[in-house]
Amino acid sequence: MNLTDLIHEFETREALQNTDEVVEAHALTMTGTGNLRTPSGADLALTDWSRSQLSSLLGVRWDRWFSRASGEERADEINRRLGRMGETKLKLRSSQSRPDNDDADGVLDGIVTPSYSAIPDSQVARLVAGALALNEPELRVIRNFSTTMTTSYVVAVGKPQGRGGVVGAMWGGVLIQNSSVGYSCLSIQAHVTRLICTNGTRTKRVTRAEEPSWLTSAITAPSTLMY
Repeated sequence: MNLTDLIHEFETREALQNTDEVVEAHALTMTGTGNLRTPSGADLALTDWSRSQLSSLLGVRWDRWFSRASGEERADEINRRLGRMGETKLKLRSSQSRPDNDDADGVLDGIVTPSYSAIPDSQVARLVAGALALNEPELRVIRNFSTTMTTSYVVAVGKPQGRGGVVGAMWGGVLIQNSSVGYSCLSIQAHVTRLICTNGTRTKRVTRAEEPSWLTSAITAPSTLMY
């Protein structure tokens, strides 16, 4: 896989995202099936991450409190606590992804503050591609891992270096980590991967934090981006 392929994957995923919705907490309601109903009438299924965010906001220990509760009992407690939050504003980040719960209209990916602004993974990947293209035209992705909370991938830079043999060879690269749901901030680091096992499944990684000025400039001036 190269970075162009990964950008297409990101764009496909981002096309399913709904417009962020800023709501007052008391206007949200939990249903007996465990979905969160928004003022617009959409029923959103919770991910593990958005459920943990909701738990923190409301001060509940979800698994411990509700392990033996019925759906209606759980909804009553959650709705009581949402009501007590009053006009506190929350930003909902949701998508049209197919939820496991057929009763839901989509998935609630994250609950963030109204001022939160996510940086799309495709935008970051395009910036990285533009910065590396002259010196690394292949833009090989040697690691790619995504969860409901974060996206993480490594773009190889240069050829493997070693003293002979496969084990011990090192690959230089750039490690990009990002979250669009409030789990962590955008991080871009110089990255070295060293193979320590012939089956290729175990690696030791050494990273060094960077502050790329080109990225900061491009993000703060999106009109200069080339698509």
